[in-house]
Amino acid sequence: MESPDYIPGVCNIGPQERILRRTVGYVCVGFFAALWVAFDLTNAPTGFRLLLLIPAFVGGVGFFQDAQRFCVNYGIRGLFNVNYSAGVTMTVKDPAQRSLDLEKSLEIICYSLITALALTYLALLF
Repeated sequence: MESPDYIPGVCNIGPQERILRRTVGYVCVGFFAALWVAFDLTNAPTGFRLLLLIPAFVGGVGFFQDAQRFCVNYGIRGLFNVNYSAGVTMTVKDPAQRSLDLEKSLEIICYSLITALALTYLALLF
């Protein structure tokens, strides 16, 4: 069961915010697949195929944010929203909590980048 409370460095978004991030992830997966097919059908050069990094990274961020119940943007800006409609935010005032949130944001960015690099590499192989 998911916690309805803000937990610094652990959880800064609630169910409605998670739905938005998951949706972004799915849209990016579709865009990644469509680009991959288009590049394959047109025999696009490797330079163009590297554009696959963008939807892979953004999609990864979306899925990791959903799974981790943590918004990278909110973590960097010192915000949270666990109980309200999507887009309504509260400010994190404690500097120690903001530091934990920033650390978690950077962790999600790193996981997303590694995932995007791996997916793009695989797409270049096939």
